[in-house]
Amino acid sequence: MKTLKTILAGLCIAAAATSCNQAAQTVENEGGNAVIENIMARRSIRKYEAETVERETLNSIMECGINAPSGMNKQSWEVRVVDNPQVMEEVIGLMAAGNPDVDPNAIRGCFRGAPVMVFIANDPAYDFSVIDCGLLSENIMLSAWSLGVGSVCLGSPVRFLNNAPEAVSRLGFTEGYTPVICIGLGYADGYSRLNSGKISVLVGGIKCPVVGNICMDQCMVDVTDIPEANQGDVVTLLGRDGGEVISAEEIGATVGNSFHYEVVCDISKRVPRIYYRDGKIVEIVSFLPRE
Repeated sequence: MKTLKTILAGLCIAAAATSCNQAAQTVENEGGNAVIENIMARRSIRKYEAETVERETLNSIMECGINAPSGMNKQSWEVRVVDNPQVMEEVIGLMAAGNPDVDPNAIRGCFRGAPVMVFIANDPAYDFSVIDCGLLSENIMLSAWSLGVGSVCLGSPVRFLNNAPEAVSRLGFTEGYTPVICIGLGYADGYSRLNSGKISVLVGGIKCPVVGNICMDQCMVDVTDIPEANQGDVVTLLGRDGGEVISAEEIGATVGNSFHYEVVCDISKRVPRIYYRDGKIVEIVSFLPRE
């Protein structure tokens, strides 16, 4: 009997003109520690799809958050979750009014376009309240990642919020509580989740099916028929490897609701462009600074 072996593939695009060569991670189904793997895999997401996060998923994430340890179990935090765009616009407007010297677009931009915002405030009357809020935040971000939801911890909105008491009031915080952390939640604009279980990738020039759900920049690939597959192998999501090709037309037709040009245009600026000529790299264009 064959044992299912999987490769956890990052967002790698290999095409005639563009490619992103990232090391893959090998995950064994047996003997691994899921908690450690989740901690090591989690990273900040700074560009999101417009799709919001389902309420059931948000409830699970928040429940994990409030189960974080706190000093003497005081739970000295208050949390407000905003997934309504209209409410978010109201809050941004009030923040802009409280920071007249700041460009309103800069205030809007500091939320990174996340469709869900989590605002966390501490109780200044308790010395260790900020630490409690930090533990709460870590639980939120790690549990979100485990459920396929990206997150980013943001500091800039806190500064603007604390200059705009009306915005803090609109969020419904108890008087005296001070916002200390903002967390953006959402689905990263990586490999489309619509591709889950429908398409294949190339590993060593061999087509391998994507299995399970695609979670932002990560997906699992069945490499059972490639016993030599190993950590660090290049996984081609779009393009040619050996005699096999994964084309934009193939992906669009398989998914059933995409034109081939949409597949290409959906590769966001988070993915660096590596240009080849005659088999040699001639230019690398990275639109985003390394963080």
